[in-house]
Amino acid sequence: MKVIELPNFTVTIENDKVNITSHMERPVCPFCNEHSCYYNCDQSTAEFEDGSSKPESEEEVAERILTNAQIDVVESFILALVNSLHKHGNSFIFDSLKEPLSEAILTVLDAIDNN
Repeated sequence: MKVIELPNFTVTIENDKVNITSHMERPVCPFCNEHSCYYNCDQSTAEFEDGSSKPESEEEVAERILTNAQIDVVESFILALVNSLHKHGNSFIFDSLKEPLSEAILTVLDAIDNN
């Protein structure tokens, strides 16, 4: 098994399987605590009988959804790149690409934070 440590991500290659693990804190739904919830869980769509407001504004929901989608894109790109290199027998190239890729990942994550 080959393990590739990148900023906020770990990629593993075992046999012909490439996996990625994110170490990023993602914003989560205040009701179900899932980062993949797009404000459609049973708890978030329930009517509030006492007339209280929901804990997130529409803008906060949109920001959470956008941030998680951006992180998903970064994960998908890293996974696709490593998978393609591995598939074509070029996994060894990754060692020489690790530093520039790490810099690029940090730049993209910084852009996500500053959006």
